[in-house]
Amino acid sequence: MTDKINVLIDTDIGDDIDDAFAILLALKSKKIDIKAISTVYRNAAQRAQITRQLLNKLNCVDIEVCAGIDEPFCEPLKMYSFERIDKNGKIQIPHFMPSMEYEKYLKDDIADFIEKHVQKQQNELTILALGPLTNIAIWIKKYPDSIERIKELVIMGGSYNYNRKEWNFRCDPEAAEIVMDSKINIKLIPIDVTEKCILEQHMIDQFYNSQDEGIMLVTAMMKKYLKDFEYSRPVCLHDPLTLGSILEDFYVFERYYCSVMTDKDCRGSVKMALDDNGNVQVCKSADIEKFLHYMLDCCLHQSA
Repeated sequence: MTDKINVLIDTDIGDDIDDAFAILLALKSKKIDIKAISTVYRNAAQRAQITRQLLNKLNCVDIEVCAGIDEPFCEPLKMYSFERIDKNGKIQIPHFMPSMEYEKYLKDDIADFIEKHVQKQQNELTILALGPLTNIAIWIKKYPDSIERIKELVIMGGSYNYNRKEWNFRCDPEAAEIVMDSKINIKLIPIDVTEKCILEQHMIDQFYNSQDEGIMLVTAMMKKYLKDFEYSRPVCLHDPLTLGSILEDFYVFERYYCSVMTDKDCRGSVKMALDDNGNVQVCKSADIEKFLHYMLDCCLHQSA
């Protein structure tokens, strides 16, 4: 068995269901060692409590969880019509449950939290960014020299289509711009690839039939997600597929020069140009069928 991949996950778990599935996959995988998890956007504290309960259900109590930044640099917060404000004046995260209210998490300065783990894992830490890039941008601004001390930054975000404003980038365009303009070693998995990764009903049923406490929590969150959107949205595995890019060789990458737009009419859009010396490795395609087989085998049978 080769050494495990050391990973810090930065997540906006609790809205869509794919973050929870990504964390589940990472925890079930024999190839990953999660060193820490940070949360971001709108109500990072509730997201941290969701994460903490999921970790506890999966007997991973020693992984540190830190609540990061709620507010983007400039962009107004986005809110769905079915969402409400919690008792602290924050947006109530849809998958937050009353049983999570007393889960403990760290409230450290988020840049210091990330830097602590970068320093511990000198040149051997992969940061997996699954939400808006606010936390990562703040770390880069505070510790610019440390971008050379991580193995790579793997991002779910952006789109090849300039007119398409993918969620993670448009929720904080300024943060995305800071991150993409840095000299950090970046792999980008755009929505054009991830949106093809759909959990079909027969696969969903396999998760529903599981008696694993962690999987049962994820499926409870999935039921809430499907109900919130009146069963009109598929279970799209954007974030697990992004995680998969560091696990298996199911992906094709090409190097691009990428820049994020922050002007009024194109906020969150990405300009991409093929360039052998470009700043980002961008995923062009992935073998979705192989990935789904891998994920189910890993999560439900723990043999991957």
